Amino acid sequence: MRNFKRVRSTKRGKKTDWKARGTWASFIALLLGSYLRIFHSHYYDSVIPFIAFFLVFFSIAALHGMWLEVLPGSKWEKTANAFILLGLYIPTYLILTWTNSEYLESQLQKYGVVVEGRVESFYKSSGRRKAEFVVFHYKVGNQEYVQEVENDTNLGIGDIVSIRCSSEDPELFTLQLIN
Repeated sequence: MRNFKRVRSTKRGKKTDWKARGTWASFIALLLGSYLRIFHSHYYDSVIPFIAFFLVFFSIAALHGMWLEVLPGSKWEKTANAFILLGLYIPTYLILTWTNSEYLESQLQKYGVVVEGRVESFYKSSGRRKAEFVVFHYKVGNQEYVQEVENDTNLGIGDIVSIRCSSEDPELFTLQLIN
């Protein structure tokens, strides 16, 4: 009787490589998270920034886990692996944040229109940092939008604010003048 070595195969008959598949899946997750962070993290009351953070962080962690020895025996090796992971993640996140701000600025420069908004309410955040936020409404075309910003200029309910927003994506905005 012949002994056959069991090999998982694809349609082409090649041996599958879980590292290759995992690497591709991680790169796709990294690209998707990067895309969401750069182009869609400005939406009001959205979970997109959290999803982008999750995808980017865990895809980097998965790549780190697949390609580096992540189950070391000593405490120092564990600490070194944690620093490697942070060393991969922090520059990636900083680059994505910078790219996002550049994208937002270019969109406002290219498609920016000035509209008026009215302060509707305000609230104070809970926690250590007691910040006050202003909620305001503005209209672009026939669509009304709601946004909030930190109230560092002592705005009150009913105050008029001047908003520069993108005509392509009106949720992308900045306050210009405060009356």
